[in-house]
Amino acid sequence: MEKAVVVLPAEEEHISGIISVWKELMDFHAEIDPFYSRSTDGHVHFKQLIKEYIYSETAYIVVALYGETVVGYGTCQIHSLPPVFKEKQCGMIADCAVTSSYRRQGIGENILHAMYEWFQEKGISRIQLRVAIGNRVGYSFWKKQGFEECIHILYRILE
Repeated sequence: MEKAVVVLPAEEEHISGIISVWKELMDFHAEIDPFYSRSTDGHVHFKQLIKEYIYSETAYIVVALYGETVVGYGTCQIHSLPPVFKEKQCGMIADCAVTSSYRRQGIGENILHAMYEWFQEKGISRIQLRVAIGNRVGYSFWKKQGFEECIHILYRILE
């Protein structure tokens, strides 16, 4: 009988697997834009962030497991908006990553739906995220999931 991939809230025992998928995600983005290159101790800081998300009331992290192996993860949080807006909060998706050998199997959608459920439990209806301009794979995925463009973030490097 073939194992199914399951998506569930992350626990500390999943941290090393999450970091492995995160490194792959970061290296992919670094190829698009070197600005996204991870620092030599980036994984240490990300490990601390994962722990914070696991125990947070305003952030959430899920894992996709094939047996005991982490093959994907998603992170999201509730973002408070300035009081000038009628809406006081929105959801922010930071990451939704699946290791390359498990892509195109619906795992990313399953991760996303777990985050949707969490947002709904928290009373959040608007969800936002950022996609790197050169990340055509990611952009295509998010558009397929019904996300629309709402803002362009521009940058400039000062000499």
